[in-house]
Amino acid sequence: MRYILCYCCGRQRAVERIKKGTRLICRNCGAQGPRVVNRRHVKWWMDVEDRDGDDAEMARHRLMGWLYWWAEHKGYRRGWATMRFLEMFGRRPNGEAVSEPTAPGPGLMDRIRRDNAAYAKRMRKLDKSVQKTQAICPESPLMSAEDWEDFSRFLSK
Repeated sequence: MRYILCYCCGRQRAVERIKKGTRLICRNCGAQGPRVVNRRHVKWWMDVEDRDGDDAEMARHRLMGWLYWWAEHKGYRRGWATMRFLEMFGRRPNGEAVSEPTAPGPGLMDRIRRDNAAYAKRMRKLDKSVQKTQAICPESPLMSAEDWEDFSRFLSK
């Protein structure tokens, strides 16, 4: 048994099976990629009862406020919050853009932590590919060392 937890509205459902590779969307607020918790990872103190989420519009406004707060806290531009909202809901914020910054909840913090870990993994993979090209450069008779430096700068952009 698995539990689906929405980071935006707080909706929670227990499900038997989830097909591998399925893109989950919260049926209450429309947030993409809610958290899936396996039964063996559920702690004794966690509430595992089915729960309806908050009002969808109110939840989206609150989430936008959380994103604005996080952007200010980290020194990002406000456009970062807009792009994250676009990534989470598949649309740009309309009326949600007037939300006031408030401290984020644990669901959003977990989502940001997972997204940052995935980003770091992609960057490590890219860095390894750049290192491989740099390791090849001395043996190549077709390109000079300057050409390889230009190529590695191009890849790092």
